[in-house]
Amino acid sequence: MVSILRRCLGCGFALFCNKDCQSLGWKDHKAECKGLRKAQVIPDIETRMLGRIVLRHKEICAGKDKKTEGFYKDRTSERSILEIWAHTDKIRKDSYAMKKFEEIYESLTKFYEEKFMMSKDVVFELHCRDYINRHAISDKGYVKSDNRAEICIFGEHSYKNIKSSVLTCERCGNEVPKDYVVEAVNAMRFIDQIFEDRELEQVSKMPSKTRVEFLEDLLERFTKILSGCNIYLCKLVQVWFSIVADSRHLQNLIPLIDPNNNQDLLRLHLRSENCVRRCFPKNHPAIAFHLRFVK
Repeated sequence: MVSILRRCLGCGFALFCNKDCQSLGWKDHKAECKGLRKAQVIPDIETRMLGRIVLRHKEICAGKDKKTEGFYKDRTSERSILEIWAHTDKIRKDSYAMKKFEEIYESLTKFYEEKFMMSKDVVFELHCRDYINRHAISDKGYVKSDNRAEICIFGEHSYKNIKSSVLTCERCGNEVPKDYVVEAVNAMRFIDQIFEDRELEQVSKMPSKTRVEFLEDLLERFTKILSGCNIYLCKLVQVWFSIVADSRHLQNLIPLIDPNNNQDLLRLHLRSENCVRRCFPKNHPAIAFHLRFVK
């Protein structure tokens, strides 16, 4: 329950399980704490995630990791972040990817004090590794970055026959009917097109009830075709988990629900939980933010 969580007295925003949790999380929160106090608009999760990576790398370079208890808690790899595959040269040649970095970097420099930052070149190197390797998908631009959210008929996969392109269910081993694959692909393209064309904004002047009915109808329609953890299906429930909505984000289903309607809010958050857990690493702040609504 939120009522028993400890709220950070510095920013008044972050919540912690207990005193030990707060102490353990301070190494990641200390830069955000000051940023949250001065920020008029809280940066999206991509900015905050890169900020945490930069802060961690800065402390490792200064040798503070060896002096901080729990710094490597739950670590699963022995590699340093700079040993991770980055495709830096390819990203430099990609105008879209570079534009994305500049936007994130500008947002981060406004959010973090200078003492928590590193040089722009180092931040770029860290960003490239985050951009290419992470399992977090938060907006259309990042979906395009490494095709992690593209339908499985593209590329090489263990469940795809390279020669025939036949897909096989990983659980039962049965061949997936081509008609079903085409139907699923078309469903995802349809959902994607709705958000790409910002069609939901065309009904923004309609009553909240009408918008809810519109989105619920789409959700019911595509639940019969797509799995419960499908990214595109979950986009209808939540347009990826920004703490503060801004002009780039469309109205989505959860904000349209009456905040006192606990039953529907819980139902929608539980419905997208599997997708969140599948797409984000287990320690990603997006998971914590999503689960805070599941009381």
